Formats: sequence, C-alpha cells, structure tokens
Amino acid sequence: MMSEGFTENSIKNSKGSVNPYINWKDLANYVFLLPPKDQQAKLAELLWAMDEVVESELRIAEKLNQMKSALQRKYYNSLAYDSIPIQNNAKVYSGATPSRKISKYWNGSIPWIKTAEVNYNVITQTAEHITEEGLNNSSTKLIPIGSLLIAMYGQGVTRGRVAMTGIEATCNQACAVIECNDESYINHVYHYLEYKYEDLRSLAHGANQQNLSLAMIKNFPIPNFKSDLRRIVLSEFKQIVESFTAIDKKVESSKNLQKSLINDVF
Repeated sequence: MMSEGFTENSIKNSKGSVNPYINWKDLANYVFLLPPKDQQAKLAELLWAMDEVVESELRIAEKLNQMKSALQRKYYNSLAYDSIPIQNNAKVYSGATPSRKISKYWNGSIPWIKTAEVNYNVITQTAEHITEEGLNNSSTKLIPIGSLLIAMYGQGVTRGRVAMTGIEATCNQACAVIECNDESYINHVYHYLEYKYEDLRSLAHGANQQNLSLAMIKNFPIPNFKSDLRRIVLSEFKQIVESFTAIDKKVESSKNLQKSLINDVF
C-alpha cells in the first residue's frame, strides 16, 4: 500500500470533486505482485530494518532538539543582558504582490516568497516567480541572500515563523524582511525569534485575522549580546544545526531507498 502504483490507482479510481473518496470495491480489485511466502518474509524483514534505521535517526534528532532547547534557555532566559529593538541594528521592511491581473508580471525568473514557505528553513526555491516588470511595477523589493524573513500573517502555526534566504528573492506583503550586513547579528536574531515564537505570535491583533505588523517586528526586543558572545553562542548552535542536517539527509536517503525497493518489487 506504500507503493506508487497503489497510490496512482487510488487517485485514478477516486470519486467526488470537492471531497474525493474511493470505494472499497475499487480497492479490493487492485492487482499486485505476490511473491512466495519465503520471499515475502525476507522483504518484510528488510523493509522493517529500514524503518528501524529511520526511527533510530529520528530519536537522535529529538535528543538534538532537546540540546538546542537547553542552549536557548541557557542564553536567552538570562536577565544579565540589555535588550534593544531589532530595527536598531537592521533594516526592516515588507514585500508586496504585483498585480495578478497583469500576466506579464508573473512566471518570470525572480523567486517570490509566500508565508507558507517560511518555516525555520533556508529558502532556496519558491513555488512562484515574478518578472522584472512585476518587480519594477510594484513595491516589492529584491531581498539579499542571508536575510531573515518573518511570517506576519497566516492561519494556524504560520504566523511568527522565521526563515533565511539562500537565494536572492522577493516576497509578499505578509512577510517581514530583516536585512543586515552583520551575519552574526542576523543569525542571533534568527535563533532568538525561533525560541520566542509564542511571544512574537502573542503580539498579533485584528478582528477577523490575527496579524503581526512591521512596527511590532521593528520594536521586538533582542538581547544585546556583544560580538564575542554572539560568536560563542552561534558556534554552539551551528554544531547542532549541522548535526540536524546530517540526520535529515540520512533519513531522506533511507526513505528513498525503501520507497525505491517497494516500487521495484510491486
């Protein structure tokens, strides 16, 4: 049931446009290869072993997450440091949306970021792109690599999330951009806002939809660490982030190998 063939068959035989579903009869008639029992047992053993590898890596990731939380509490809960507004050391602005009614503004080569793509990540690709004309005929701006994005709008858990730009891009008006030439300061703000996610979200207001504003972002207080302390803190976070990245790659590789085997067999 994890094979692509089974998924494709389910989609092909689904009914209903608003809330698609599939009848049991259509599922029951699905034809698949059934190897001899001894081969089934060997395949099952191999696939379960792959699951165990993934679970083991995820347990390590959880321990790393606990270590990161401990570091955040250690440095960010201290009352020994003064706080300053974000805008004191960085440029803060928002993006914009070129008119959807003008087709020549869209489907170009310039990445355009939406809040749904802001999720504690380094953004290296986007679902939508705009053209030079779209950039020049709207108030959106070209954001440098290494800038920090904050989702100001968004339903559910989106509002308050942060991300870094790994490419030169633009964004919509629901994203706040923090731009600064000091890489250590940007990373310091990133880790602090990740830790203070709930505090930042709680500032939002609005009758129909709770939103953050640029003024709230600009004035959000950040611990005023001296540059040498920032380097020490960021070095510790970097080790954990690199370990996370390595584990993510191992998990993805194991899942891809498992999926490939399943599709080859069935």
